[in-house]
Amino acid sequence: MKIRKNQRKTIIFLFLLVLIAVLLISYFKYQKVPVSPRYSSLINNYIDQARQRDSNALKIYEMNINRIINEYEPKLNTAADEAAKETASYSSCCAIIYYMAWDKIKNQNETDEYMQQKIRPFLEPLAKSFEKEMNDAFAGFEYELKKSTVQLANDLAAINKNDGIDITTNVDELSKPDIQQALRNLGFNSAGIGASIALDLTALYKSNFGKFIAQKIKSIAAHIFAKQIPKVVALPVIAGADGPLPFGDIIALIGGLWTAYDIHSSQKEFEAEITTSLKNMIVETKDTAHKQSINQAKNLMEKYQVVQGEIETQTISRLE
Repeated sequence: MKIRKNQRKTIIFLFLLVLIAVLLISYFKYQKVPVSPRYSSLINNYIDQARQRDSNALKIYEMNINRIINEYEPKLNTAADEAAKETASYSSCCAIIYYMAWDKIKNQNETDEYMQQKIRPFLEPLAKSFEKEMNDAFAGFEYELKKSTVQLANDLAAINKNDGIDITTNVDELSKPDIQQALRNLGFNSAGIGASIALDLTALYKSNFGKFIAQKIKSIAAHIFAKQIPKVVALPVIAGADGPLPFGDIIALIGGLWTAYDIHSSQKEFEAEITTSLKNMIVETKDTAHKQSINQAKNLMEKYQVVQGEIETQTISRLE
Protein backbone atom coordinates (compact mmCIF):
# COMPACT_ATOMS: atom_id res chain seq x y z
CA MET A 1 0.00 0.00 0.00
CA LYS A 2 1.39 3.30 -1.08
CA ILE A 3 1.76 6.09 1.47
CA ARG A 4 0.48 9.28 0.12
CA LYS A 5 2.61 12.37 0.14
CA ASN A 6 0.42 14.12 2.73
CA GLN A 7 0.47 11.06 4.98
CA ARG A 8 4.27 10.90 4.75
CA LYS A 9 4.54 14.48 5.94
CA THR A 10 2.19 13.75 8.83
CA ILE A 11 4.22 10.70 9.89
CA ILE A 12 7.48 12.66 9.76
CA PHE A 13 5.92 15.47 11.76
CA LEU A 14 4.64 13.06 14.43
CA PHE A 15 8.01 11.32 14.55
CA LEU A 16 9.76 14.63 15.13
CA LEU A 17 7.29 15.54 17.88
CA VAL A 18 7.92 12.23 19.64
CA LEU A 19 11.68 12.66 19.27
CA ILE A 20 11.57 16.17 20.73
CA ALA A 21 9.39 14.97 23.61
CA VAL A 22 11.83 12.13 24.39
CA LEU A 23 14.79 14.51 24.30
CA LEU A 24 13.05 16.98 26.60
CA ILE A 25 12.11 14.26 29.06
CA SER A 26 15.70 12.97 29.08
CA TYR A 27 17.06 16.48 29.56
CA PHE A 28 14.85 17.34 32.52
CA LYS A 29 15.31 13.91 34.02
CA TYR A 30 19.02 14.50 34.48
CA GLN A 31 18.81 18.11 35.61
CA LYS A 32 19.19 18.82 39.33
CA VAL A 33 16.05 20.05 40.94
CA PRO A 34 16.70 23.60 42.15
CA VAL A 35 16.36 24.43 45.81
CA SER A 36 12.74 25.29 46.48
CA PRO A 37 11.93 28.95 47.14
CA ARG A 38 10.93 28.04 50.71
CA TYR A 39 14.38 26.60 51.46
CA SER A 40 16.14 29.40 49.60
CA SER A 41 14.33 31.99 51.71
CA LEU A 42 15.13 30.06 54.89
CA ILE A 43 18.83 29.79 54.00
CA ASN A 44 19.04 33.50 53.20
CA ASN A 45 17.34 34.29 56.49
CA TYR A 46 19.91 32.27 58.45
CA ILE A 47 22.78 33.90 56.51
CA ASP A 48 21.37 37.36 57.31
CA GLN A 49 21.13 36.42 60.98
CA ALA A 50 24.78 35.31 60.99
CA ARG A 51 25.89 38.54 59.33
CA GLN A 52 23.95 40.54 61.92
CA ARG A 53 25.55 38.59 64.77
CA ASP A 54 28.99 39.21 63.29
CA SER A 55 28.29 42.93 62.91
CA ASN A 56 27.05 43.18 66.49
CA ALA A 57 30.14 41.34 67.74
CA LEU A 58 32.38 43.84 65.92
CA LYS A 59 30.52 46.78 67.45
CA ILE A 60 30.81 45.30 70.94
CA TYR A 61 34.51 44.60 70.35
CA GLU A 62 35.15 48.20 69.34
CA MET A 63 33.28 49.39 72.44
CA ASN A 64 35.48 47.11 74.56
CA ILE A 65 38.77 48.34 73.12
CA ASN A 66 37.62 51.96 73.46
CA ARG A 67 36.81 51.25 77.10
CA ILE A 68 40.23 49.67 77.68
CA ILE A 69 42.05 52.54 75.97
CA ASN A 70 40.09 55.12 77.95
CA GLU A 71 40.88 53.23 81.15
CA TYR A 72 44.62 53.01 80.48
CA GLU A 73 45.26 56.43 78.98
CA PRO A 74 45.12 58.33 82.32
CA LYS A 75 47.17 55.58 84.00
CA LEU A 76 49.85 55.86 81.32
CA ASN A 77 49.82 59.66 81.55
CA THR A 78 50.32 59.47 85.32
CA ALA A 79 53.18 57.03 84.76
CA ALA A 80 54.66 59.46 82.22
CA ASP A 81 54.57 62.25 84.83
CA GLU A 82 56.36 60.03 87.35
CA ALA A 83 58.92 58.82 84.80
CA ALA A 84 59.69 62.38 83.72
CA LYS A 85 60.10 63.50 87.33
CA GLU A 86 62.48 60.61 88.05
CA THR A 87 64.49 61.14 84.85
CA ALA A 88 64.81 64.87 85.54
CA SER A 89 65.94 64.48 89.18
CA TYR A 90 69.23 66.13 90.16
CA SER A 91 71.19 62.87 90.30
CA SER A 92 69.68 61.68 87.01
CA CYS A 93 70.54 64.97 85.28
CA CYS A 94 74.13 64.61 86.49
CA ALA A 95 74.26 61.07 85.10
CA ILE A 96 72.75 62.10 81.76
CA ILE A 97 75.27 64.92 81.34
CA TYR A 98 78.09 62.48 82.09
CA TYR A 99 76.79 59.70 79.81
CA MET A 100 76.17 62.07 76.91
CA ALA A 101 79.75 63.29 77.21
CA TRP A 102 80.96 59.69 77.45
CA ASP A 103 78.98 58.63 74.36
CA LYS A 104 80.32 61.59 72.43
CA ILE A 105 83.92 60.58 73.13
CA LYS A 106 83.57 56.79 73.04
CA ASN A 107 80.84 56.57 70.36
CA GLN A 108 78.65 54.40 72.59
CA ASN A 109 75.00 54.39 73.75
CA GLU A 110 75.22 54.55 77.53
CA THR A 111 72.75 57.46 77.60
CA ASP A 112 70.05 55.40 75.89
CA GLU A 113 70.49 52.52 78.30
CA TYR A 114 70.46 54.78 81.34
CA MET A 115 67.30 56.62 80.28
CA GLN A 116 65.51 53.37 79.53
CA GLN A 117 66.42 52.12 83.00
CA LYS A 118 64.85 55.27 84.46
CA ILE A 119 61.67 55.31 82.35
CA ARG A 120 60.91 51.66 81.60
CA PRO A 121 59.81 50.62 85.15
CA PHE A 122 57.04 53.22 85.07
CA LEU A 123 55.60 52.49 81.64
CA GLU A 124 56.42 48.92 80.64
CA PRO A 125 54.30 47.08 83.27
CA LEU A 126 51.29 49.16 82.24
CA ALA A 127 52.00 48.52 78.56
CA LYS A 128 52.03 44.75 79.17
CA SER A 129 48.81 44.89 81.18
CA PHE A 130 47.22 47.01 78.45
CA GLU A 131 48.31 44.48 75.83
CA LYS A 132 46.81 41.57 77.81
CA GLU A 133 43.41 43.25 78.14
CA MET A 134 43.36 44.21 74.45
CA ASN A 135 44.21 40.65 73.39
CA ASP A 136 41.63 39.21 75.80
CA ALA A 137 39.03 41.44 74.11
CA PHE A 138 40.18 40.19 70.70
CA ALA A 139 39.94 36.57 71.82
CA GLY A 140 36.40 37.25 73.05
CA PHE A 141 35.50 38.77 69.68
CA GLU A 142 36.87 35.76 67.80
CA TYR A 143 34.87 33.42 70.02
CA GLU A 144 31.68 35.32 69.12
CA LEU A 145 32.50 34.92 65.40
CA LYS A 146 33.15 31.24 65.92
CA LYS A 147 29.91 30.81 67.84
CA SER A 148 28.00 32.70 65.14
CA THR A 149 29.46 30.43 62.44
CA VAL A 150 28.65 27.26 64.39
CA GLN A 151 25.13 28.59 65.00
CA LEU A 152 24.73 29.08 61.24
CA ALA A 153 25.98 25.54 60.58
CA ASN A 154 23.60 24.22 63.22
CA ASP A 155 20.65 26.09 61.66
CA LEU A 156 21.43 24.94 58.12
CA ALA A 157 22.12 21.35 59.21
CA ALA A 158 18.53 21.22 60.44
CA ILE A 159 17.16 21.66 56.90
CA ASN A 160 16.48 18.74 54.55
CA LYS A 161 14.50 18.26 51.37
CA ASN A 162 11.31 17.31 53.17
CA ASP A 163 11.10 19.43 56.25
CA GLY A 164 13.11 21.03 59.02
CA ILE A 165 14.74 18.52 61.35
CA ASP A 166 14.75 19.49 65.00
CA ILE A 167 18.42 19.31 65.99
CA THR A 168 18.89 20.34 69.60
CA THR A 169 22.52 21.25 70.28
CA ASN A 170 24.39 23.44 72.71
CA VAL A 171 26.09 25.88 70.33
CA ASP A 172 28.27 27.29 73.09
CA GLU A 173 29.64 23.84 73.94
CA LEU A 174 29.91 22.91 70.26
CA SER A 175 32.02 26.02 69.62
CA LYS A 176 34.75 25.06 72.08
CA PRO A 177 36.70 22.68 69.78
CA ASP A 178 38.55 24.17 66.83
CA ILE A 179 36.25 25.55 64.14
CA GLN A 180 36.94 22.73 61.65
CA GLN A 181 36.05 20.04 64.20
CA ALA A 182 32.94 21.94 65.27
CA LEU A 183 31.74 22.13 61.65
CA ARG A 184 32.58 18.48 60.97
CA ASN A 185 30.40 17.58 63.95
CA LEU A 186 27.52 19.22 62.05
CA GLY A 187 28.34 17.62 58.69
CA PHE A 188 30.24 20.47 57.01
CA ASN A 189 33.79 20.70 55.68
CA SER A 190 35.88 23.85 55.79
CA ALA A 191 39.45 24.86 55.07
CA GLY A 192 39.42 26.60 58.44
CA ILE A 193 40.43 30.05 59.60
CA GLY A 194 44.08 29.59 60.47
CA ALA A 195 45.80 30.77 63.61
CA SER A 196 44.89 34.25 64.79
CA ILE A 197 47.78 36.60 65.43
CA ALA A 198 47.60 38.45 68.72
CA LEU A 199 48.19 42.18 68.65
CA ASP A 200 51.76 42.73 69.87
CA LEU A 201 51.31 45.99 71.75
CA THR A 202 54.52 45.43 73.71
CA ALA A 203 56.50 45.44 70.46
CA LEU A 204 54.58 48.52 69.35
CA TYR A 205 55.35 50.24 72.64
CA LYS A 206 59.02 49.27 72.50
CA SER A 207 59.29 50.47 68.91
CA ASN A 208 57.78 53.84 69.76
CA PHE A 209 59.75 54.03 73.00
CA GLY A 210 63.04 53.24 71.26
CA LYS A 211 62.35 55.87 68.63
CA PHE A 212 61.35 58.26 71.38
CA ILE A 213 64.57 57.68 73.36
CA ALA A 214 66.77 58.08 70.28
CA GLN A 215 65.08 61.10 68.78
CA LYS A 216 63.49 63.00 71.63
CA ILE A 217 65.02 62.81 75.09
CA LYS A 218 68.62 62.86 73.90
CA SER A 219 68.00 65.85 71.67
CA ILE A 220 66.17 67.59 74.54
CA ALA A 221 69.02 66.82 76.94
CA ALA A 222 71.63 67.94 74.41
CA HIS A 223 69.83 71.28 74.07
CA ILE A 224 69.13 71.90 77.77
CA PHE A 225 72.59 70.82 78.96
CA ALA A 226 74.45 72.34 76.01
CA LYS A 227 76.77 74.30 78.34
CA GLN A 228 77.63 71.44 80.68
CA ILE A 229 78.26 68.56 78.24
CA PRO A 230 81.26 70.10 76.38
CA LYS A 231 83.00 70.83 79.70
CA VAL A 232 82.67 67.21 80.75
CA VAL A 233 83.91 66.05 77.33
CA ALA A 234 87.10 68.04 77.97
CA LEU A 235 87.87 66.25 81.27
CA PRO A 236 90.88 63.90 81.08
CA VAL A 237 89.14 61.48 83.46
CA ILE A 238 86.69 60.58 80.70
CA ALA A 239 89.05 60.41 77.74
CA GLY A 240 91.43 58.07 79.57
CA ALA A 241 88.82 55.81 81.22
CA ASP A 242 88.15 52.24 80.08
CA GLY A 243 84.52 52.37 81.21
CA PRO A 244 81.99 54.73 82.78
CA LEU A 245 82.52 55.73 86.40
CA PRO A 246 80.35 54.23 89.15
CA PHE A 247 77.14 56.17 89.67
CA GLY A 248 78.23 57.73 92.97
CA ASP A 249 81.48 58.96 91.41
CA ILE A 250 79.53 60.48 88.52
CA ILE A 251 77.39 62.53 90.92
CA ALA A 252 80.50 63.67 92.79
CA LEU A 253 82.27 64.61 89.55
CA ILE A 254 79.40 66.60 88.05
CA GLY A 255 78.48 68.11 91.41
CA GLY A 256 82.04 69.37 91.73
CA LEU A 257 81.78 71.24 88.43
CA TRP A 258 78.46 72.99 89.05
CA THR A 259 76.35 73.93 92.01
CA ALA A 260 73.02 72.21 92.51
CA TYR A 261 71.37 75.46 91.46
CA ASP A 262 73.11 75.43 88.06
CA ILE A 263 71.54 72.10 87.21
CA HIS A 264 68.30 72.71 89.13
CA SER A 265 67.56 75.71 86.94
CA SER A 266 67.32 73.34 83.95
CA GLN A 267 65.49 70.50 85.69
CA LYS A 268 61.95 71.87 85.40
CA GLU A 269 62.36 72.57 81.71
CA PHE A 270 63.83 69.10 81.19
CA GLU A 271 60.99 67.44 83.13
CA ALA A 272 58.33 69.35 81.19
CA GLU A 273 59.88 68.43 77.85
CA ILE A 274 60.15 64.75 78.79
CA THR A 275 56.53 64.73 80.01
CA THR A 276 55.27 66.26 76.75
CA SER A 277 57.27 63.85 74.62
CA LEU A 278 56.20 60.80 76.63
CA LYS A 279 52.54 61.76 76.44
CA ASN A 280 52.84 62.32 72.69
CA MET A 281 54.30 58.83 72.44
CA ILE A 282 51.38 57.46 74.46
CA VAL A 283 48.86 59.11 72.12
CA GLU A 284 50.68 57.71 69.08
CA THR A 285 50.78 54.22 70.59
CA LYS A 286 47.11 54.41 71.61
CA ASP A 287 45.96 55.56 68.15
CA THR A 288 48.04 52.92 66.38
CA ALA A 289 46.77 50.20 68.73
CA HIS A 290 43.16 51.20 68.06
CA LYS A 291 43.64 51.26 64.28
CA GLN A 292 45.48 47.92 64.21
CA SER A 293 42.88 46.30 66.49
CA ILE A 294 39.95 47.32 64.30
CA ASN A 295 41.70 46.34 61.06
CA GLN A 296 42.69 42.99 62.53
CA ALA A 297 39.11 42.38 63.70
CA LYS A 298 37.63 43.23 60.29
CA ASN A 299 40.09 40.91 58.55
CA LEU A 300 39.20 38.10 60.94
CA MET A 301 35.47 38.65 60.41
CA GLU A 302 35.97 38.40 56.64
CA LYS A 303 37.71 35.03 57.10
CA TYR A 304 34.83 33.68 59.17
CA GLN A 305 32.31 34.94 56.63
CA VAL A 306 34.17 33.06 53.89
CA VAL A 307 33.62 29.90 55.96
CA GLN A 308 29.96 30.85 56.39
CA GLY A 309 29.73 31.11 52.60
CA GLU A 310 31.18 27.60 52.29
CA ILE A 311 28.52 26.33 54.71
CA GLU A 312 25.80 27.97 52.61
CA THR A 313 27.17 26.44 49.38
CA GLN A 314 27.35 22.96 50.90
CA THR A 315 23.79 23.28 52.21
CA ILE A 316 22.44 24.27 48.79
CA SER A 317 24.36 21.40 47.16
CA ARG A 318 22.87 18.94 49.65
CA LEU A 319 19.32 20.16 49.06
CA GLU A 320 19.49 20.01 45.25
